Amino acid sequence: MNAPAWVVVILAAGALIVTAVPGAGLSDAEREPTVESITYEGESVVVAADEPLRLWRSDGHEFTVRVASDERIEEASACLVAEGSDWTRGFACRNGTLAAGETWTVSLTVSEWPAETNGRVSLAAVVRDRTNATRIAERSRTVVVLSRDGDRDEDGLTNERELGLGTDIDDPDTDADGLDDGVEVTVHHTDPTVADTDGDGLPDGREVEVGTTPTRADTDGDGLDDGAEIDMYQTNATQVDSDGDGLADGEEVTRYDTDPTVADTDGDGLDDGAEINLHDTDPVRVDTDGDGLSDAEEVRDYGTDPTSADTDGDRLDDGAELADYGTDPLASDTDGDGLADGAEVDFGSDPTDATSTADPGLVERTGRTVGGNALAVGLGLAVLTGVILGALARRLGFRLVPGRLAEQFTWGVSGTGRASEEERAASAESDEVTASDPVDDESAPAGGVSPGARSETDDENSSEPSEPSPDMSVMTNEERVAYLLAENDGRMLQSEMVEAGDWSKATVSRVLSRMEEADAVTRVDVGKGNLVTRPEDEPPNAESPFSN
Repeated sequence: MNAPAWVVVILAAGALIVTAVPGAGLSDAEREPTVESITYEGESVVVAADEPLRLWRSDGHEFTVRVASDERIEEASACLVAEGSDWTRGFACRNGTLAAGETWTVSLTVSEWPAETNGRVSLAAVVRDRTNATRIAERSRTVVVLSRDGDRDEDGLTNERELGLGTDIDDPDTDADGLDDGVEVTVHHTDPTVADTDGDGLPDGREVEVGTTPTRADTDGDGLDDGAEIDMYQTNATQVDSDGDGLADGEEVTRYDTDPTVADTDGDGLDDGAEINLHDTDPVRVDTDGDGLSDAEEVRDYGTDPTSADTDGDRLDDGAELADYGTDPLASDTDGDGLADGAEVDFGSDPTDATSTADPGLVERTGRTVGGNALAVGLGLAVLTGVILGALARRLGFRLVPGRLAEQFTWGVSGTGRASEEERAASAESDEVTASDPVDDESAPAGGVSPGARSETDDENSSEPSEPSPDMSVMTNEERVAYLLAENDGRMLQSEMVEAGDWSKATVSRVLSRMEEADAVTRVDVGKGNLVTRPEDEPPNAESPFSN
């Protein structure tokens, strides 16, 4: 307790009468009441736990005012007063007594704000001493008074709708994506509280600007999100195939490693889509088969196979045939002399001239090594073998090249057109025996075995060398098919043929289609793939068991 102050209150007969007056001598701060708080108690708040407090203008609102005082005031009043930019309005008041050292709690209600009340308002709790109408305490807080159908931030959404959506009634673009909240909700149907509604890396506003759909991550459905197309690959996010090459942008980026903005990635003259879907070539290599010709030259100018370096199988690459030898890359024997172009080059003859002869130096060296007549015998056997294989090919319905195949099936001519050292030595020895020890039929023994002949016992004790397998790399594609069918009793699955011939599926399919048109082979669907047969080996009732 504060000690009372003594003051003179009466003068009588020259005597000074002093009496103690409670509260006298206290400072103004100790004596004057204080408004401790103004608390909202109603339920019509627009946004809870937010400052400034937002209230609906048309609703009633209840506030609690707490007043403390160090002195007793018998007749006090507490009122709510609202002040706008150019107006002041008083609301409910309540009278009471302020007890010294105690807190006075007063409930005050605002039934309805005046029509002119809109936006920010200063709401004050004013305490007066009614005995002299003196304002003895005051405290204020800011509130925002809003109408439900108003649009405080002018974004196209009413205040009440923004409250339901969770958007900011004071900010027209809550998520800062470049679109006003109202446009997002009513036009584009995006989320006004999230900058990138579809999560594709582009803010909704930018999607509207570039023409993509802000609610769909991959607008054109090409396998790339819109943000990646625009910011990373510079493709058109509204077109599946930006460069018009026949491949979707997503395929080019994730599968083929081609440029989705350039139709012909490798610049070989063929669009990427055509290389993959039509020609089975590599869209990132100018010359897929490495034969010296670009893929486009092979397809458009020469009709050669851009996936095979040696289209006609004559052991000369297509580019070399055109640039170096002047031969036809589609004909294994350009001059039709019975020898493949590659063999002629090996022997030194002109593959474009049927009357040309071999290089004498090559022939002489080969003759000395092999023996006097060995070369002539070998060439004769090659021609004979070519005739036999040619007849077989005609029966099968397509053309073989006798000269080239003869090399593979006769006296051991290697890939360079020369016999091996062992074969040459054996041939020379045979020639010497034959020349030095001729056989006279009349002088043959009675047993019928001539001096130069082999007996049955010798045949039994000797082992004939096995016939070497032909080199399929020098055959034409049709010859490969005929050989494989011959080795498999006239029938073979197409898938097995792909593996045995070391081809691509597309190449085998094209070759078989040509041979079918020439009635050289037949393909039968057997459920697990195509069975390829020679016409004479086609099984009876060849219709697929899986067909109806």
